Amino acid sequence: MSRLQGGVDKPTPILTRIATPVASLTVQDLLDTEHPVNCKALSGKSNGMSCMIDDVLYMARSSSAKGEWIVVGGGGGSIGSSSHVEFIEEDLTLSTGSTYAVDTKGGVVRLLVPLDFTKTFKVIDYLGGFSSSNHCIVDFGLFGQGEAKMSNLNDDYEYFCNTGKGKLGEWYYRNLNGTERGKV
Repeated sequence: MSRLQGGVDKPTPILTRIATPVASLTVQDLLDTEHPVNCKALSGKSNGMSCMIDDVLYMARSSSAKGEWIVVGGGGGSIGSSSHVEFIEEDLTLSTGSTYAVDTKGGVVRLLVPLDFTKTFKVIDYLGGFSSSNHCIVDFGLFGQGEAKMSNLNDDYEYFCNTGKGKLGEWYYRNLNGTERGKV
């Protein structure tokens, strides 16, 4: 294909790769504040820097080790359609369709799903700390569906609401690390 159009040179953008796929990096690594990818001195992490994991592009929102990574493109994302990751260490009422990286080292963390909330969200075991004594409870009680207790190491679940016209939504889940799925 010629750069010339009717004898005139047409502007041709120079394409660059935003990020090279990294086979050794995982989404869990992005969430690990101690991982070298989150150390500015080791990886060069700063606002706008990116990496690619499994054909999904993640962009750093700051140079901080605790700074979030957002999905900016790719094949649907291991962190899914959520726009960012929220790091949670204490009880929270959900307000955004995010990925919630829950750290339970301080004890049980409860996530309340309010009635006006029907966005898809994910809850992941931040740093592999879920256990029978330090677990995460996702409370769907306002929907009449009780609680989902996440107490297994590396429990990572996506929750989504099936809302019918004029009906109160029903919540469903799927295990991101397996084939388990069903109604809450």
